[in-house]
Order: sequence, then C-alpha cells, then structure tokens
Amino acid sequence: PIPCVPWQSQTSGQYQRRVHGAMEQELRRKEVELEEAHAEIEELHQSAAGHRQIINDMCAMKEDLDKRIDDANNRFAKCMDELIEEQEVTENFEISVMRLWTN
Repeated sequence: PIPCVPWQSQTSGQYQRRVHGAMEQELRRKEVELEEAHAEIEELHQSAAGHRQIINDMCAMKEDLDKRIDDANNRFAKCMDELIEEQEVTENFEISVMRLWTN
C-alpha cells in the first residue's frame, strides 16, 4: 500500500517514473550548468593567455628600452670624456700661448 500523500492515487510505477523524470530533468539542468562553467573557464584561460602575451611583450619592450638607455648613457659618458679631454688640451694650449707672450 502507498502512504497517504498527494500522489496516493498513482501506482508505484507511475510514482517512480515521475521521480525518475524529475531527476533526469535536474541532471540535464546540471549538465547545462556544467557546460556553461566549462565555457567560462575556457574563456578565462584564453584571456589569461592573452594577458600573459601582453606581459611578455611589455617585458621585451622594457628590456629593449633598458638596453637603449644603457647605450645612450655610454655614448653620453664617452662624449663627456672627449669634452673634458678637449677642454684640458685647450687649457694647456692657452697656458703655453700665455707663457710665450709673457717671455
């Protein structure tokens, strides 16, 4: 005998089919949710890959800029050394000329 519940007029087989149908419907709903979650995860993976590529590109650009700055600093230091050397030569020449005129 089936207990006294709203579906008491149903046979045991009808009740089982109804419960089984509800469970299948819930399972399909959960499968859809799972597929949507997987799609979202895939989007996030692709987005992360894009961000990693941007970061790698920016790191490469930074390395290039650092090298260019080092090169510019080296050229500047060389120019300053040449300028100081020329200034010393000019000062020595002026001193020599002054000595010649004063003698």
